[in-house]
Amino acid sequence: MQNKKDPVIYFSSRLSQRAKSHFIFLHSHYYCFFRGDDLQQYHSCTDYYRTQQFKLLGDEAAATKIHSLKFGDKIQSTAQKLEEPLMRSEKWKMWEDSRVNIMRKAIKLKFEQNPRLLYKLIMTSDKKLIEDNPKDPFW
Repeated sequence: MQNKKDPVIYFSSRLSQRAKSHFIFLHSHYYCFFRGDDLQQYHSCTDYYRTQQFKLLGDEAAATKIHSLKFGDKIQSTAQKLEEPLMRSEKWKMWEDSRVNIMRKAIKLKFEQNPRLLYKLIMTSDKKLIEDNPKDPFW
């Protein structure tokens, strides 16, 4: 159990020395349902984020494929393959400029529509929340 006096909570999709299972709900891969502004049901922040990515980039087929996947790791690996040719497109800069706000929206929807998760988030109090993923320096 994390020390109650520790001002930091580490979370990850995988358990580690620092990331404990009772904080996995904070991760973007965490499986929970919510609806987007488009009224479509999503099953994780990763699902929402990557689906919106391909919609923004104008690739509806990729967005549909991503949304049909059920697990965050599978979504990530598939999205990375599908996004590679799009990285050279004119719309890529627009994606880079939008992606943080898209993830913020996903997180907001997740907690607004899942009161149990919102309660758990509130219980973290004023602790700093840090994703413990050395492979992803961006997030």
